[in-house]
Amino acid sequence: MFTLWARKEFDNLNQSLKSGIPCVRPITFNENVVVLEFVGKDGVPSPTLVETEVDYVDYENAIKIISDLYHKAKIVHAHLSEYNIFKTDKGLVVFDFGSAVDIKHPNAKEFLERDIRNITKFFVKRGLTVENPIDVFERLIK
Repeated sequence: MFTLWARKEFDNLNQSLKSGIPCVRPITFNENVVVLEFVGKDGVPSPTLVETEVDYVDYENAIKIISDLYHKAKIVHAHLSEYNIFKTDKGLVVFDFGSAVDIKHPNAKEFLERDIRNITKFFVKRGLTVENPIDVFERLIK
């Protein structure tokens, strides 16, 4: 079971990367281990969104990642939050694709809506005024 999970994450990351999504580059996998590129500098990992100051541009970029995953990579992350997005000098980088599903999955829209709600809730907690998650969802599925 763990080998299938590792393979799924590896494949989802490759599909996302090929679609131009800013995500962690998968290197290889073996049984239940996925080897990923290191995201950081001088041995220090880049901070996640929850560990940084954020602004409206970060919100827009997070929503763009969700949209591009759906429209370009044809997947839904299904577990997106402020804990699995790195904030780097070059922009946001998403990781943790083990739960991602194809947009044809029977629960894909439910997962998409949840990803949007999670990201929206985080930015609102940080004091930003952002779009209504229902409006974002409706716009993305068109």
